[in-house]
Amino acid sequence: MKLPLLVIHLSLWALTARAASLPTQAAQCDCTGTTPDSPPTEELCGDSRLGPIDVKTSSVINSLTRTWHRLGGLCPSKWLKKWTNQTGRFEYPPQDGFQLDANQHAIKQEAVLCPGTLIDRFGGEGGSYLSPAGMPYETRSIPPRNLVTGKGRFLTQAYSPPFNYNVYMVMKELFVTAGCIAPWFEQPGLGIQYLIQGNVSDAIEHGFLRKVEPQAIAAVPRDACPAPRAKCKPSVLKCPGFSVGGS
Repeated sequence: MKLPLLVIHLSLWALTARAASLPTQAAQCDCTGTTPDSPPTEELCGDSRLGPIDVKTSSVINSLTRTWHRLGGLCPSKWLKKWTNQTGRFEYPPQDGFQLDANQHAIKQEAVLCPGTLIDRFGGEGGSYLSPAGMPYETRSIPPRNLVTGKGRFLTQAYSPPFNYNVYMVMKELFVTAGCIAPWFEQPGLGIQYLIQGNVSDAIEHGFLRKVEPQAIAAVPRDACPAPRAKCKPSVLKCPGFSVGGS
């Protein structure tokens, strides 16, 4: 006779945890319109597209998400309706996610990253987008799902680090297409993104990048100024949400 009682208590606990994980700024939100594929105590509404409930278990991730508002004030159903297609997949921005000019053309430039520069990404090594290490999450205009360990696009490595957060050091001059990030996914964006040829895995294989521990972002300046007389001169990039290479 104790087993049914236990099941009831566990069910109520799960429902309470699920409700408590909803955005505090939207008191009338519920999980309508979501598609549970994870435990409700791990991802918001049990839907991995909405990201992990707790990002404070890592001091590094906590610092990068301190000013991040997961759904930008929308309830899950409205956010998913706005940012996913009929199959439930995310709709990504046009023009490779760069900010657009008045004619809807991407605002971008060729840039060089010098040896010693730290860059990062929330995602697998099959992807081609990176950013200056330590850039706030909301300036990246990526969905909450990128924070779910072991899920998301471009996961090629056997091991996924916590929150899919990877940090790399540039080992030799790396030429990239750089620009400001367009607002998307109910996020302000306007940080900096680097688009490389090939993907991160290729860059590692050919000696352009070396993976480092996330804690390295606190020890090395993000601009990674080259040593005196170094030939490589880092590009100066200034976006409303972030800047590198200049004071």
